[in-house]
Amino acid sequence: GYTGTTRVPLVMTIHGAHNTIALVKGWSQMNPVADANGFIVVYPQGLDCWNSGGILPGCTAADDDVGFLTTGVADIESHACIDPKRVYATAISNGAMMPQHLGCREADVFAAVGGVAGPTGSCSPSRPISVVYVHGTEERTVGYSSAEPNARGWATRNGCGATPAETYNVGSTRCV
Repeated sequence: GYTGTTRVPLVMTIHGAHNTIALVKGWSQMNPVADANGFIVVYPQGLDCWNSGGILPGCTAADDDVGFLTTGVADIESHACIDPKRVYATAISNGAMMPQHLGCREADVFAAVGGVAGPTGSCSPSRPISVVYVHGTEERTVGYSSAEPNARGWATRNGCGATPAETYNVGSTRCV
């Protein structure tokens, strides 16, 4: 439904470690979501993993993935009618570390970032930035023990309250 006459959001969907664009397209199912909701989705391909402020052991990553991804956003904006206030990044695992790193380093480019099972380190974004972060206790690659410190770090950076709120609790499933 994209006509190029109305500004639309851009969602960057980033692959995880040792993954490809084809894999992220398959597991994310973002193409039908983009079509149904009127936004453009892009799948950047890193070397192997992402340099999200450091390179994970066993990974190959570029020196400047932040520059690569922000240049990609600028290039897309030069060819498509993108709303610069609605540019987002999301991912899973090592990929999820990258959107959060982008939120830390490029809060002027990204409106919000999100990720599943991939925490970020400490940082100081130029402004508070919306973050959605999901992490399950059954995640085996990136341990759940990183989830709460990651969420607390974002709460502190964004000036939110220090006490987490439980919003869902049924059986063994909780949302905090």
